[in-house]
This record gives sequence, structure tokens and C-alpha cells, in this order.
Amino acid sequence: MSFSTARLAAVARKEVRQVRRDPRMLFVVLAGPVIQLLLFGYAATFDLRSAPVAIVDEDRSPESRRLAAALDPSPQAPGELAVVGYARRDDAPALFARDAARAVVVVPAGFGRRVREGGAPPAVAAWFDGSDSNTATAVRASLEQTLAREAVALRVGPGGGAAPLELRTRILYNPRLQSALFMVPGVTAVVLLVATMMLSALSIVKEREGGTFELLYATPIRPVELVVGKLLPFVALGLIDVALILTAATLWFEVPVRGSPALLLAFAAVFVVGSVGLGLLLSTFARTQRQAMVIAFCLLIPMLLLSGFIFPLDAMPAVFQAAARAIPVRYFLEGVRAICLRGAGLELLGGHLALLTGLSAATLGVAILRFGKQLG
Repeated sequence: MSFSTARLAAVARKEVRQVRRDPRMLFVVLAGPVIQLLLFGYAATFDLRSAPVAIVDEDRSPESRRLAAALDPSPQAPGELAVVGYARRDDAPALFARDAARAVVVVPAGFGRRVREGGAPPAVAAWFDGSDSNTATAVRASLEQTLAREAVALRVGPGGGAAPLELRTRILYNPRLQSALFMVPGVTAVVLLVATMMLSALSIVKEREGGTFELLYATPIRPVELVVGKLLPFVALGLIDVALILTAATLWFEVPVRGSPALLLAFAAVFVVGSVGLGLLLSTFARTQRQAMVIAFCLLIPMLLLSGFIFPLDAMPAVFQAAARAIPVRYFLEGVRAICLRGAGLELLGGHLALLTGLSAATLGVAILRFGKQLG
């Protein structure tokens, strides 16, 4: 049989019509790459953008104020660092626990006098939040560059020559900046999200494809009872995953759990419920398992990029930082890292737990409503 362009055109027209019958999938396929390009271009970066730094000024001299000003560019020209206020030495752990600062710079007494006299380079102390090892490394490098430039401006050294300002660093929570202590809690969130969301979504879509859902229509089961009954096993599996992952993290990777295990389990339980609800919500937009996987993939990439799993939220533009406030995995991730590495308690993480609970409840509620309408 010879090649026929007419038959080729007929097949192509059939496929075009089939694609047009599913506008939701067409939107995902066309808009998904554009959205992911924007996210990777702006959110996937380790570049610092106004990372918060607190100053402990024990000298209160013109030279110490000039050094603080060098760390705090104008709002019209934001830099890598930004001074968020003045503090005392003892405030550093609390500032780190509230995510109010990434570093605390201590300008000791006598700094200005030693600069004016041109003696030995005055020592400046800096404490860093090591629970986020990537950001701590970047902040320390930026601080060292700033001090090097400021040494020239202050003309530190004998005879007014420039000499490096001595920087004495101390890293809290993760002194050796081990990447495993930063990454493993994040992997916990990613594994739970993927496992619970994908399992619940694909299971329901698969059952719908097989036609077994129709058998439940004639029963007196209410939509809420049906949905909750189907989701409970996935919640239980998610909690088992939590126990396995945390056991491996503490025994194999030596990730400490300095805070309350009960609070950690509370975060995990709320997050698992929300992830299962998200899987259910996803299943209401998909007719086939293939569609469910495509939609899930398009959701996972933005959620992981905006969660702070790898790239610090401080480095992202304001619009993406605002969008990250609606990402449940972000609050779970921050809660796990704060509990494990900083030993934070409910007094500091109560807001995170409340937001995570609200987002999870809203997701599950919307999913049940949509699913109930489809069953009706």
C-alpha cells in the first residue's frame, strides 16, 4: 500500500479533535512548561536577596554604624544582605528559631578606637543559622566580601593601609554544615507528598476507570463516608512511612530530633491528611491514570520549588514568596527542620501548625465537595 497524505491528514485531524475534547489537559500541557520555566528561572536560585541579618553593636561608634550601614543597602538598591534590627548576643537563638535572621553580626566594644589607631585588625563575630546549610554558606561568603570591601573604606591597618577585618564565625545547630542534616528532613516531606498524593489519586482514578465506583451508587453510603473510608488506609500508610523515614534518618543519617517527637508526629499527621486530600482533589480533574500523573507532575514541581526544600525562599522574588505561603509542604518542611535541628517547640511553631492545619482542612474539604458532586 502506497503512502497516502490523505490518510495521514485524516489521522492528524482525528487526534486534533480528540485533544480539543479535553481542554483541561490541553491547558496543563501548554501552560505547564511556561509556568515551570518561570519558576526555574526565578525561584531555582541560591543567590541571596536581602537575607535578614541582625546587628549587635557593642561599640556604638561612627565606625560600627558605618559597618552596619554597609550590610544594609537602600531599599531602592537591595543587596544580598539586609539589616533587620539591632539585638543582644543572647537574642541569637531566638532570632534563628523565629526565622527572623539568618546571621547575627557582633561588633565588639573598642572597634572604632582600634580602627582609628590603625592597630591590629578588629575582630568581628558572626553567628549563623546552620539548620539551613546552603543559606548559611552563602550568607557567610557575602559577609566576608562585605567586610573585605569595608576594610578598604575604613582604611584599617598601620599607617592607614587596608587590612582584612578579622571575622570569627560560629555556626549554631549544624556546626559542620553537613548537607545531610539539611536535606534529609526535606526528603521526608518530599517522599510523603509524592507517596500519599500519588497513591490516593491513582487508586481512585483506577477504580473509576474500571467502573467499580458505579457499584457503590446503589448503596446507602453517603459521599463523605465513601471518601473518608477510602482515604483512611492511605493516611495510615503515610503515617507508617513517617515512622520508617524518621527511624532511618536518625539511625542511619544521624539526624537529631532535639524537639518534641509528639509535635513532630502532629505535623506529620496533619500534612499526610492534607496530601491525601490533595490526591483526592487531583482525581476529580483526571479521567485516566495518565492524566492524573501529568497533573500531579505539573503540581509537584512548583510545590517543591516554593517549599524551600532546596532553594531558600529569601532568594526568590516577592511574588513567589507570597505564593509559597499557600504551599502546605513549606510549613511542614520548616516545622520538621525546626523541631529536629533547633529543638523548637509549640510556642514557636504554633503558627506553622495552625496554617498547615487550615490548608490541609481546606484542601480535604474542597476535594470532598467536588467528589460528592461527581458521585451525585
